[in-house]
Amino acid sequence: TFILSKSYFTWLKVYDFDVRFHHGHAMKFGGGIGGLTIPVLKAIGRYDLQRKAYLDVFGHVHTALDGGKFISNGSLIGDTPYGSRLGFTGKPQQQFFLIDKTYGKTIVAPIFVQ
Repeated sequence: TFILSKSYFTWLKVYDFDVRFHHGHAMKFGGGIGGLTIPVLKAIGRYDLQRKAYLDVFGHVHTALDGGKFISNGSLIGDTPYGSRLGFTGKPQQQFFLIDKTYGKTIVAPIFVQ
């Protein structure tokens, strides 16, 4: 099933958990100084004023990270000259996660691709 949203956010209800998917380019990271976590949580706080999400999933920064309230996806293409210039490095990967009906997000793990 494909969900083609006309808005910036794509929503998916998994059991009773609202998951908000987006590319991530609307969040400002200030060049990544200090890492992703604080800018991402501030952006999520603003997004939650409109509609609260249990989990945000995005990939713009090509960095695999389980941030508790968010999952930042890795990069399927891995290292490239362009990505390396911007500081995106790593093995080609996709984040995998499970949501349990009772406990919510339980597992986050990389799937490495070649």
